[in-house]
Amino acid sequence: MPQWLRRGIICLQAKWEWAVAVFLIGALVYAYFQFLRIGYLPLPFWPDPQDVYADGYSTAWWGFNGGIYDTWKSVYPPLSFVITRLFATSRCYDADVTFVRDCDWGLWWAELLFYALNAFIVYRTMRWARPEAAIPRTIGVILGLPMLYAFEHLNLLVFAYTGLFLAFSPLLKSARMRWLAFAIAINLKVYLVMILLAQLCKRRWRMVEGTLFCVVLVQLISYLIIGHGSPQEVYENIVIFNRDPGRASNVNFVFYATTYNSLAEFINGNFPVMKYVGSQLMETLTLIARSSVILVQAGGLLCFFLIWLHPERVSRTRLAALAYLFVISSTETGGYTTAGAVFFVFFEPGKGFARTLSLIAAYALCLAVDMNISPTGSHIVNGYFAGREVWQDLWISAGPFVRPGLILLMQVGMIIATLQDILGRNRHLHSEWPERSDGPALAKLPVPTA
Repeated sequence: MPQWLRRGIICLQAKWEWAVAVFLIGALVYAYFQFLRIGYLPLPFWPDPQDVYADGYSTAWWGFNGGIYDTWKSVYPPLSFVITRLFATSRCYDADVTFVRDCDWGLWWAELLFYALNAFIVYRTMRWARPEAAIPRTIGVILGLPMLYAFEHLNLLVFAYTGLFLAFSPLLKSARMRWLAFAIAINLKVYLVMILLAQLCKRRWRMVEGTLFCVVLVQLISYLIIGHGSPQEVYENIVIFNRDPGRASNVNFVFYATTYNSLAEFINGNFPVMKYVGSQLMETLTLIARSSVILVQAGGLLCFFLIWLHPERVSRTRLAALAYLFVISSTETGGYTTAGAVFFVFFEPGKGFARTLSLIAAYALCLAVDMNISPTGSHIVNGYFAGREVWQDLWISAGPFVRPGLILLMQVGMIIATLQDILGRNRHLHSEWPERSDGPALAKLPVPTA
């Protein structure tokens, strides 16, 4: 069979993914025309039209003006402030933080550059691992709602994703460079260390030890540059952040919730849902939501144990997906973090019910669409993108209630697929998916066949 015909057949097998990618782009086009009409991006984009680029410029402002860990109580390691000092324009930070974004375009261009770099890395990685669906899966990761939200808030996770993607990509041939890339990602977002430690289930001792050494080295160098941000300071601020009672009463905190635990805490707090549906129904729904999280997490732990017993039957990217989903579905990490989970799920072939379930949930999480349920009021607010005041209608939408469920569905699909690969009918698949050999240190990925 000619190579071009073989590739065409493979692409036709993934035609539903192309349809979803077209729909995803269509949703962005619709959002753009809505923006032209109302002056701000509609839901499910961030519901505050004036709170744009806040994460990046706030981080840079504190980095230049001091008080990072004692006043602001930052949970970011010092590398975050090294990066903002490197790319930001220092003269702009003498003013109030709300005026900085109109002055400092250095940080914005740096994030855009790394955003484009992430797109290149994801495409090359998907082209290598899943060539039949490389383009739609790249569109899902890069133009999906989680990654767009990260850039819209100028979150430093855009930089962290570069390191994380490179650590699981064939682009870096040197194991030490992959360790360093992963270490930089962990020094930007601490919770990524759980994805690293999960690799111990595959007995990847050298990789974990080398990466942890690089983590300590990067932490030490960035600490010496900034002068603050010891592991103890970061840990104490994380504890304070997690115990903050104000988060449970802030609707913005749960708008991109990744776990039903935080959503249940918010709804049973100050959110006036009970007066509409009754306390009995709310208590039942809360119990179901929290029980679902516990059951799925128990399934995840079972998978980690089974992978430890049979490490050869599960790929490192599947293990990373399980660990990533375990973290974000049990602890509130922010909506932009889900782009990493989507990236790892997209390594899976579009075969079988469980894998397809995870892929569908991942694509659904990327779609920038929402459904308004009930209006909650309206007000006049400054629309930063529009450059003027806009009249904003406020809504309760379906997104905050659906997105944690999609994350759980992704996790359920990965759990079922793992159980099938180790215990069930798919135990033979490892012989059908030969591994590439790119040197003894390069982690191996399955090669798809026609």
